[in-house]
Amino acid sequence: TDMIDAHQCPRGEPLGRTDSFNVIYKGGPIFAGVGYARMEGGSAATTDGNRLITGTVGYDLGMVELLANYGESKTRGGRDKNKAYNIAANIPLAGGNVKTAYAIFDPVGGNNKVKKFALGYDYPLSKRTNLYADLGVATQGRGLLAVAPTRNTAYAFGVKHVF
Repeated sequence: TDMIDAHQCPRGEPLGRTDSFNVIYKGGPIFAGVGYARMEGGSAATTDGNRLITGTVGYDLGMVELLANYGESKTRGGRDKNKAYNIAANIPLAGGNVKTAYAIFDPVGGNNKVKKFALGYDYPLSKRTNLYADLGVATQGRGLLAVAPTRNTAYAFGVKHVF
């Protein structure tokens, strides 16, 4: 078998060093979190200068929990910048929980933006088992090759049991 040097990826490029942290606050109805990660010293073409920063805030009003998230990354050695926004709500209803979210992913290129709406419902059968049904609809704008916008729909339903 071939041995891979601990400081190199399979293509022989240096892996570099990753530094990261996150801070989370949860008190009463308030939730807030911030995370940051960066890679330094890797291959200048692929990893050196990559970074990710994300922040989330939430507030539980009792009848609805509201959440908002922002994320930004730099990839390909810090040359490409991607942004993501997300707003969501969890609503207790009929013994279960309605989940809804709207998200935008704005990658480099501007005209390739992805927008997604999701709706779901979780119903607990016990502390460890629940039924779920989820639906998501996403649209993506014109890509770099000027192809027509796309629309995708996905759904999932089933039983989840935690052992």
